[in-house]
Amino acid sequence: MNRTELLAPGGSFESAMAALENGADAVYCGLQSFSARKAAKNLTPDQLSRLRQWTLSREKKVYITLNTILKESELPRVIDTLQIIDEMDPDGLIVQDPGLVKIVRDHFPGLDLHGSTQMAVHNAWGLKTLQEIGFKRVVLPRELSMSEMEILHRACPDLELEAFIHGAQCYGFSGMCLASGLLLGRSGNRGDCGQICRTWFEQNDDQGYFFSCNDLYAGEDIRKMSDAGICSLKIEGRMKSPAYAASVSKLYRHILDGEASEKIRYLEEEARIAYARKPVKGHLFSRKGEDMINTAYPSHMGVPAGEVVGNNGKVITLESAVSLNTRDGLMYLDKKNRAIQFAVRFPGKRDSYPPGRVRLQLNDPLPVTGATIYKVQSHAHHWKEIRTEAYSPYKKPISLEVTLSETEINLAVPSWGFRHSIPLEAQASDKQDLLEKKIRTEFSRSGEYNFTFGPIRFPEEDRRGNGLFLPPSRIKKIRQEIYRLFMEHQRRQLTEKKDFILSELDREWLDFEKRTEWKALPPRKEWTPGGTPLPYLTDFSLHQAHPKPGRWRGTAFIPLSPLQFPGGEGSYTAALRKAEDETAGAEPLFGLNNWGHIGLMKEGHFRSRDYIIDTGLLTANRAGLMLIEELIPGNLKGCYGWVESPAEELPARFSVVGDSSGLPLFISRNCYRKHSLKESCKSCGKTGSYKLKQNGKDYTVIVEDCISWVFQGNREVVRDETRS
Repeated sequence: MNRTELLAPGGSFESAMAALENGADAVYCGLQSFSARKAAKNLTPDQLSRLRQWTLSREKKVYITLNTILKESELPRVIDTLQIIDEMDPDGLIVQDPGLVKIVRDHFPGLDLHGSTQMAVHNAWGLKTLQEIGFKRVVLPRELSMSEMEILHRACPDLELEAFIHGAQCYGFSGMCLASGLLLGRSGNRGDCGQICRTWFEQNDDQGYFFSCNDLYAGEDIRKMSDAGICSLKIEGRMKSPAYAASVSKLYRHILDGEASEKIRYLEEEARIAYARKPVKGHLFSRKGEDMINTAYPSHMGVPAGEVVGNNGKVITLESAVSLNTRDGLMYLDKKNRAIQFAVRFPGKRDSYPPGRVRLQLNDPLPVTGATIYKVQSHAHHWKEIRTEAYSPYKKPISLEVTLSETEINLAVPSWGFRHSIPLEAQASDKQDLLEKKIRTEFSRSGEYNFTFGPIRFPEEDRRGNGLFLPPSRIKKIRQEIYRLFMEHQRRQLTEKKDFILSELDREWLDFEKRTEWKALPPRKEWTPGGTPLPYLTDFSLHQAHPKPGRWRGTAFIPLSPLQFPGGEGSYTAALRKAEDETAGAEPLFGLNNWGHIGLMKEGHFRSRDYIIDTGLLTANRAGLMLIEELIPGNLKGCYGWVESPAEELPARFSVVGDSSGLPLFISRNCYRKHSLKESCKSCGKTGSYKLKQNGKDYTVIVEDCISWVFQGNREVVRDETRS
């Protein structure tokens, strides 16, 4: 059995090195553009080069994240970025945008595609679609249970599956969250999430963090995940510190290596002190999730250090369950659940104390007797900055062919279409292969160039270089000339390749426009189906709601739900056919909102159906639209542009969504009733609606079949209960 990969976050060069040196097999890193963690330090191309060289020398791996939605105007710049990445030879490229997928597939075949969790691929149809395109790996959503992961592995046994095991959990499905983009103008799909889910809301007279999830902690259960078909275990946290990357990597390395439980408990504590909310198993063993929401406090809580058993002026007495050192960070929550943080100071001269009763000196305000104190920082977690210049950069090996004669040396790089001849005045020598050896040695010295010549091949059919001599100074000058000339040639080739890619996109778009006939779509809100409070038809509502005939070309619009979980494809198809049959003679038009719908439209019954690209596929550029159209055998009738993109930034012929209030801010597998309100599932009809406020603005939560949908505004909930 292959070793299960432990994959850690590399939000900075320091974090990447901290993770790798503490047991991670691989890291995932972003460059400073097009990364879904814009607020992380991320890496410069030079830092990535040095990290890449380090991983290669130690049989580690590095994956590059280029996982944001791309505007049409950004395609030239993203091609520049792809060319930089391509020269680094990473072990994989993590992507979200369908247009980027097309560009990489068509023009950068050497890059292995990994589907980001932002793609929201959570069913077999979606996995098979990505596998058909050429994806090597897919990062599964955090909302899937281990049993569902196993179903997906059986459906696509040759596709690598990666799953999260530790770190922050989003309230909504990654990639489907529109809250930050629509409310703050800071798009989570562009790496600038404002974390609306971590802010407070009011419901009736209660105020709380109703959408703030606890942290995922798989712990020793990761040993079961390889049996479910998971090949890579992923730790969240590119915005967290090197101390976090190091401590969490060390923890899971010891778990995977079978370390004793006592050691594991100590490492768990160290990891939680680096950063942790309340640790829970999430959806791993329960499709409904386990203890998902902490409504009282949304941030780092470390580990409980103990309880205050007394206070005297500016000194408190703590019954501590952990060791404490001067400069450790502690915290408690006041009566309003506000975090009060302070550094450890002992009244005496000692710098540290083991677990037990200890006195601490504080400034006002003092925590009351009985308050819980949390350890949220360790003095041992301070991380010194790394000098990246101390690490060798990666130099891409370029295969060079050399032919020698007494009068010239011919040099060729066939893979780049490069050839150059240099006149020689070689002398005879009685040492048959001395010149070849000297050329190999001298040409391996690449200096400041980001490539190196090697392997160097002297064609067997032409060994005229044997028996020749050149002075070392002459060989050096040839080496300097050929490196300079090849670099100039390479730059020209890269510019020409970029121009070619852009011209190909223009040419393909002209062909696309000639073969497709479609008109502008109406504002999306006009196509909300009847009988359901949602803008899509879910598994639950397909049996209840009759699709509302659209005013556009006399069609019956059937907007498919962005959610379709593993194992239910057959029943969903049957229900969908029934809904299609009930369109009262109107021509059905399907709205596709998930990568899985592309696979669905290849099913025999649906192969020739009319469809539009709906809001859920987040299509913002021509390349993405053309990729999706290429994959589906049906008839494309229109495309809603990405809702977070201003109308002027969308390509021609893309339809504008219009009023976005009808679209959900969050779609969550966490039931609001169960997890946010802590109410029992007993006697629950799996539906409900709730009104919330924040800063004078209204919000509505709608629960359908235990799935929570959160909308802007005071949304009326009307259901058609007559159909079954």
